[in-house]
Amino acid sequence: MTDEIEILRRYRDAPPPPSQAARESAGQALARAVERERSGIATEDARRTSHAPRWRMGALAVAATVIVAIALAASLRSGTTAGPPSAAAAVLTRLADTAAAQPSPVPAPGQYLYTATKSLTGGSTILPDHSICTVHFSEYRQNWIARNGEGLIVETDGPARYSSTQEAARCGTTGETHGSSYTWAARECLSYESALLSKLPRDPTTLRGLILTGKVGGGPPGPAWALRRVADLLRRGNVPPALRADLYRAVAGVSGVALLGPAEDELGRRGVALAADGEGSRTELLFAPATGELLAERQHPLSSHRPAGTVLGWTVFLPSRVVDRLPERSPLPLSPPCIKGGGTSRSVPGKPQDEVLVGMRQR
Repeated sequence: MTDEIEILRRYRDAPPPPSQAARESAGQALARAVERERSGIATEDARRTSHAPRWRMGALAVAATVIVAIALAASLRSGTTAGPPSAAAAVLTRLADTAAAQPSPVPAPGQYLYTATKSLTGGSTILPDHSICTVHFSEYRQNWIARNGEGLIVETDGPARYSSTQEAARCGTTGETHGSSYTWAARECLSYESALLSKLPRDPTTLRGLILTGKVGGGPPGPAWALRRVADLLRRGNVPPALRADLYRAVAGVSGVALLGPAEDELGRRGVALAADGEGSRTELLFAPATGELLAERQHPLSSHRPAGTVLGWTVFLPSRVVDRLPERSPLPLSPPCIKGGGTSRSVPGKPQDEVLVGMRQR
């Protein structure tokens, strides 16, 4: 309720709504700016920079803000969200068309689909004196999965980071560790194709209802969680192009999703950002206009009590690709295969952080 009150306070003294000609002119300007941004990104290599969180707003944000403000002000005055398509919906529709035309990497027998994410996550620990330590740490997750369910998962966690040296001194013995762990898997132990994805309806309207209400992916209803659910569905890296397009078209019809404009993720890659507020935080997704790929997801608090620029967490999605082999072979035999995903784990001698997933032997 707080968010709606703040929005009403911001726009209650707004000037009369602009004319239809002004709306159309602003919309045309935005479309041209998006096209210029898309063309520039298509010809420029992704730039690698530090991992410090930074999503920079560019010139397109000005045009986007005008469109969003116009649409929001008009909807608040009329008490409804009906009317011409929003700037966010127009961008999502364009992303859907672009995504549908992309190739889908499918590994042949003996090959693996490689996907990877880098993220900043956090967690809290309650100490014996009932004080709470909140820690942030980075995670680099890499997956190599064959179509038969065999593969490797490597997780690399960074050291714990606290908000101050005093908190680090008090909380530094909470058991937080960092380093890499390897998990090899025998056939049928990993899931290459998600059963959930195969059961999703292809009609954007029906799909929108499932995503918006939390019937797919769980969580509370609302536009912010709808964006998070889409990110969760896409993080596997093997979503068929047509389904990816359907997801974008479904979100295009969600009221409350706003266009922020051009931005950069934590790796310096450029894209177009959309966002939605809910549950006290803002969820932002960054897309590559040239391919329709999801580049990053980010959350930050809406509370005025938090310092400006505070980030709750972020994830960047690296490009998926098909590879011919694993970076390291399993130190233990990958047999027997799992049965319907069920199996057991075996620790690697001398490396307790590593394990091998295999099926249960028949007795």
